Amino acid sequence: MFLVQKGPLRGKPVSVRGIQKRIEYYAQKAGIQASCHHLRHTMATQLLNADADLVTIQDLLGHSRITTTQCYCRVSNLKVQRDYFKAIKVVLQRTQPVRGNEYADLTS
Repeated sequence: MFLVQKGPLRGKPVSVRGIQKRIEYYAQKAGIQASCHHLRHTMATQLLNADADLVTIQDLLGHSRITTTQCYCRVSNLKVQRDYFKAIKVVLQRTQPVRGNEYADLTS
């Protein structure tokens, strides 16, 4: 996808290490902390926050174990908040008394 532009490897694909070095170089130049590893974490977290399935994220990251993927997916407050309100809505619907029977939730 990305090709070397100069030197004896011109026209050949950029190596993984070559990409890492470029990210390190431009991050340092911009005065920010960034790495390929940070980008993987960010992508996984963003996908998780967009409600992508954890198994899909696992496949995209190339992990054989789901527990490895879970380490990459730092759940943001946005996802936690959305899941909480979604669950509370269900709980409240289950506990709302049916008209004329205040104890309907106790019999279900």
